[in-house]
Order: sequence, then C-alpha cells, then structure tokens
Amino acid sequence: MRRFGLSLICLFGLLTATEGRETIRLANYPSLSPDGKILAFEWGGDIWTVPVTGGVARPLTRHPARDSEPKFSPDGKTIAFISDRDGSNQIY
Repeated sequence: MRRFGLSLICLFGLLTATEGRETIRLANYPSLSPDGKILAFEWGGDIWTVPVTGGVARPLTRHPARDSEPKFSPDGKTIAFISDRDGSNQIY
C-alpha cells in the first residue's frame, strides 16, 4: 500500500507534460502495474500511461467516448478499462 501511495505522488508530482506538452491536471483512477514501473490513469476521458520515474505521459486510448478506471492484468501485459463507447458502460 505504501508503494501505491508513492506512485500517487509520482502521478501528481511528475506528470507535467503530454505529447503536446499540455499540463495534466486532475488525473483520475491511478493504477500501478504489477512490476511497479508503469502508472495508468484516466485523463480527459482517455487512458494514459507514464513511467513511475516520470516522463512524458502517452495515451493508450483516443476515442470520443469516456474511457476510465484502468486496471492492469496480473501479468501486466494488458489493461482493462470501462468505456461508454457502445452506449452504456462496458469493460474493454
């Protein structure tokens, strides 16, 4: 749990730029990868990832629908998320 708390600090302390160098504010639903190296989060209705050491956040989804609540699979190879892209909230 302490490790997750440190990741939250990384999320809000180090996520200062995206690909377009736009400041990320109010990121939601942080999810730490099983190996503790990647942080996934929702911002602007899309799912993003960033290394916990800091750096440029990269979008995983770019869709007009709202994507949220990313969760890593136990092996860390995939990320599930909730989206309303089909009209109601579904897991993708």
